[in-house]
Amino acid sequence: MLGNGKGFYSTLAYTLECRRLGIGFLSPDVNASRWDFAPKEIKTGKAIRVPLRVVKDLTTATLERYRRACERGPFVSLRDFYERTSPGIGEVENLIRAGAFDGFGESRTTQFWQLRRLAQWPRSQGYLFQSSESALPTVPLTEPDQAQRLRDEMELLGFTVSGHPLDQFCDVAWQTYCPITDLKKYPRREVTVCGLIIQDRMFSQVTGDKMKFITVCDYTGFIECEIFAEAYRRFGINTVRYPVVEVTGRAIPFDNDLGCSLQVERVGKPRQKN
Repeated sequence: MLGNGKGFYSTLAYTLECRRLGIGFLSPDVNASRWDFAPKEIKTGKAIRVPLRVVKDLTTATLERYRRACERGPFVSLRDFYERTSPGIGEVENLIRAGAFDGFGESRTTQFWQLRRLAQWPRSQGYLFQSSESALPTVPLTEPDQAQRLRDEMELLGFTVSGHPLDQFCDVAWQTYCPITDLKKYPRREVTVCGLIIQDRMFSQVTGDKMKFITVCDYTGFIECEIFAEAYRRFGINTVRYPVVEVTGRAIPFDNDLGCSLQVERVGKPRQKN
C-alpha cells in the first residue's frame, strides 16, 4: 500500500498501522534507499527504508539521473551526489531536511553550508579549489531539534520517520483522555478522546445537510468519527482549525462487536499540560 500509493486511507494512516505492529521507519538515504519502500532488519526489530522518490518536489528528471548514477556506484559525499545528479538547489535542500545525506556523518547545518558553497560555482566551470573545504561560518548554527525534524518529515514525506507524529504535540495532556483502544469498554456511553486528524471526508445527509467523517489517532490506535449535521454546524470549523482535536461522543459498537465508531457531540481544542 505504501509503494503503490493507493488505498482508502492516506499514507500517514498506513505508517501509523505499521507503528502499531512494531514496524519502524528509516529516513531516505542516497545510498541505502531503494526505488521503493524496502523492509530491513535492524537491532531493535523490523523497519522500512523510505525511498527518495517520495520526498516532496523531486523532479522526474532528477530521480532518473539519480537512478543512473546509483548504477555506477555509491555516493561518497553530498558534493559527489550534487555533481553526479545535477539536482536543483531546492531539491537538495529538501533531501537534507529529510535526512538523505545523514549517512555521510555531517550535521544538517554543515550540509546546508556545503550546499551554499556548491551553489556558488557553475557546474560547467568546476570549482576554484578542488581539494580544499571552506570553513563553516562564524555565525551560530542551530541544528534542528526533534520537533523540527518531525515537522520537516510531515511536510516533505507526508508522514514521520524519526518518531511518532504525535510527538510533535508534546504539550497536549494525552494522559487525561480515554485511549482509543479502550473505547470498546464503553458501548453507547459518552467518552472523550483526543487525536490527530489523519483523514477527513465530507458527505451530505438525506436531508441535504452537510456532515463530516474524520479519522483521528492517538498513541494506541485510530477511530472513525461521525459528525452529523447539527454537530458539524457547531463544531465543524474546529476540524480545520486544530490538527489535534478533543472529540466527545458516543461509542457505537459495530454489528460484529469487533470495534466501534464515535458518534460525535463536540469537537474542540485539546487540553494542555499544566
